[in-house]
Amino acid sequence: MMTTVKQAWEMCCPNCGADSRIDVLAQIWVRLLPNGTDAAQASEASEEWDNNSPCICEHCGHRGTVGDFATGQP
Repeated sequence: MMTTVKQAWEMCCPNCGADSRIDVLAQIWVRLLPNGTDAAQASEASEEWDNNSPCICEHCGHRGTVGDFATGQP
């Protein structure tokens, strides 16, 4: 059985109910290169986001925070 974003992260769009195209703005480490950046080469692979991080539903365009998208129930 395939797990959904709603089941795995307890999040879905509060506007349309979709959970398949939710984007979260997260802080990540990247390696600086002469021609840009590369997250895969960074020695620290962590990412950080919380309930106040911006969030958008790419399905309907609704914007809010991770806390706004939290369902509190899988």
